[in-house]
Amino acid sequence: MMLKVWMPLIRIIDWLLRGFLHLITLLGIRRPVAAVLIFTTRILFLALHFIYFRFTIRGGHFIPRKGGVLIAANHQSYLDPHLVGLATFRKLTFVSKKENFEIPILGPLIELAGAHPLDRTGKGGELELFAKLLTEGHALVIFPEGTIPAEEGRLRSDIEPNTGLLQGRTGVIRL
Repeated sequence: MMLKVWMPLIRIIDWLLRGFLHLITLLGIRRPVAAVLIFTTRILFLALHFIYFRFTIRGGHFIPRKGGVLIAANHQSYLDPHLVGLATFRKLTFVSKKENFEIPILGPLIELAGAHPLDRTGKGGELELFAKLLTEGHALVIFPEGTIPAEEGRLRSDIEPNTGLLQGRTGVIRL
């Protein structure tokens, strides 16, 4: 019921974001605009998390400052990409299931942030693109589980009882 009330506003915001993304792409200023937006939101969210949530970063120094690196992170909540981004002091390239790019508001935001869609059927040839990004020096973030355990009707029995994780998919190993 409440979603029906908000849907027109969500559609308008989504339309505006997709239009903005299209415009800055046409003008050739997508990369600098994205960099400014990412930097600004990063500062704001870091301040919020450090002050309000007492966010701490452990082991961040193990991530190389340059060169290709693959970050395989657990996927327990919708905040995971956000928190990985805050805990890493370099520009990240995220892998996201292609269905996320169709979600209103989220789709254009992750596209603006430089995420790459992944067709989880394995027929899209994305692994070659991701391997190329790694050789070009990108820090690529992938979630081997492929989804959040509570999402997509996954059974509780699919979750490993000791870790709370789903069985990982093979793409990260192949990369």
